Amino acid sequence: MNTLYVKGEPEIIIGNLFSLNEEGHIAFGLSARSLEPADITQLESSSVDFRDYLMEGFVKFSIRLSKLNDRLKIEIELFGSNRDEHIVPHVEFYISQAGYQATEVVNA
Repeated sequence: MNTLYVKGEPEIIIGNLFSLNEEGHIAFGLSARSLEPADITQLESSSVDFRDYLMEGFVKFSIRLSKLNDRLKIEIELFGSNRDEHIVPHVEFYISQAGYQATEVVNA
């Protein structure tokens, strides 16, 4: 499990990072989408599986959020793909594109 922390108001960060697309899937970043239709609040109660296009192929990873007082905790589970080493930096890129900076704790 990889963990990222993003400083700021958790509700605002979540609203800037995640949205629902027309099919009811959670959208994240440029191309990550939840595998199943889901509500954004599910990210806090359980892990949600995402599919993203990365390094000329599709990857699967899971995200779970925890709201802390002054930051958002983002837990990322990897599934053993040959692209796993690129997933966390890719998520960090999405976070930076939304105007935030993530600090990382690897394999927490």
